[in-house]
Amino acid sequence: MHGDYVITGGPCCGKSTLIKALEKRGFTIVPEAATEVIEEQLHINGTALPTKDNYRFQVLLAERQIPRENRGDMKPRFLDRSIVDSAGYCTYQGTPLPSIVLEGIHAARYSAVFFLEQLPFYENNKVRWENAEQARQLSGFIYGSYVKHGFIPIKIPATPLEHRIEEVLRHVKRT
Repeated sequence: MHGDYVITGGPCCGKSTLIKALEKRGFTIVPEAATEVIEEQLHINGTALPTKDNYRFQVLLAERQIPRENRGDMKPRFLDRSIVDSAGYCTYQGTPLPSIVLEGIHAARYSAVFFLEQLPFYENNKVRWENAEQARQLSGFIYGSYVKHGFIPIKIPATPLEHRIEEVLRHVKRT
C-alpha cells in the first residue's frame, strides 16, 4: 500500500462517513477543500460559492486542493475528493474549467479512485446545495470526469459501512 487513494462520489453517498471510519482505523486522511472554502465564504458573506460564482469557487478550491495532493513522500493517504471532482462540478453547472484546475488534473497521480455509489436516502447539510435528483445527476458527472481524464474509478456499492471499508481495503492491498 502506497500513494494516494481518492474517495469520491456524488453528494450524500456516504463519503464523509467512510473517510471518518478509515481515519479511526489509523489511516491518514486529506480533508476535502470544498467544505472549508464554502464554510469560509458563508462566514464572510462571500460570493465564491458553487451557487453564486462557481468559477471563482473552483479557483479557490484548487488553490487549496492542489498543494494537498502534491507532496514528496509516498506514504499512503486517503483523499476526501480530489481536484478531478472539480471538473465534474464545472461540467454539471456549465462553468468553464479554470486553467489551475486543469493543470492540477494533468499533474494528478492516484494509486486508485474509489467511487461510492449513491445511498438510497438523501440528507442535507449546511454546505450541500443539491436536492436528491441533482445529487444523482452530479454523481454521474463526477464519475465521468475521472473517466474523461484517464482514471478508472472502482465502484463501491451502497452497502453497509463495514462492507464498504472491507471493499476499499481489499483493493488497496492489491496496489
